[in-house]
Amino acid sequence: MAFMAHIPHSEIEYVVATLTKYDSVGEYLIGLECGEYEHMHFFVEMSKTDYTRFSKRVFIDRFKLRGRASKGLSRQYGKVKKIENLTKMAAYTLKDGNIRTNMPEALIKEYQAESFQKKAEQTFKDEMLAYVEQHTANSAADPLVDEPVYDNYSIAISVAQFMRDNGKVLRKSTIAANVFYVMQFSELSGMRRDTDCIVHHMFGGYQNFRL
Repeated sequence: MAFMAHIPHSEIEYVVATLTKYDSVGEYLIGLECGEYEHMHFFVEMSKTDYTRFSKRVFIDRFKLRGRASKGLSRQYGKVKKIENLTKMAAYTLKDGNIRTNMPEALIKEYQAESFQKKAEQTFKDEMLAYVEQHTANSAADPLVDEPVYDNYSIAISVAQFMRDNGKVLRKSTIAANVFYVMQFSELSGMRRDTDCIVHHMFGGYQNFRL
């Protein structure tokens, strides 16, 4: 079972002590994360009944957290409805490296390896985006006057070059996925595309749309 809650890290001893009082709790992994606020991610072997009891006791009664978004405010605790992949869920839980767990060290190392791979993939995308923004030719009619414009083909060439320079096999599907990533996340207005444009290029327009 996986869930999260906006709880200060200073409360970790209380959280662990309370969690382990429930009979159904076996192995647990708690990731302590920061951001706009301190929060915790939980990956726990426990029954649904004990989760309900734990969440009421800790999230609702003690910390007064919101379980639903309300009046523009996001929810402060919640459970993942369905875990598709246990290893990926555990890797996500420990991704920031600050954890509390009773799991065997060998298992934690396996999850850390998965988490490292995820970070490596994101680093590759970040570096690719920076490269493409820097190296793609401006296709504006007058580059000295007009606002920079970057056509899709030029973006694809830059993406493919970066992949090749980094030892990646060039495949049409992978290049396309990376081009769409650039279109979505680039900070350059002439390179970033709106959602309608991205979907249009993915599916070849409304008339050809198929899932």
